[in-house]
Amino acid sequence: MTQYSKRAYKLAKDNTNINSDGKAVILENDEWRDEKEWDAMFEQLQKDREISD
Repeated sequence: MTQYSKRAYKLAKDNTNINSDGKAVILENDEWRDEKEWDAMFEQLQKDREISD
């Protein structure tokens, strides 16, 4: 890993909230929580995954 990659990974890890199950989560008061584009993207990814399985 390059110096930049290590710093970027550490920054991302330090700014990621983890729940009690060890999964990354978005907090209730996070401004990105209500972004509908992520819902649409996730739904499309799920459909694509079902098609490829």
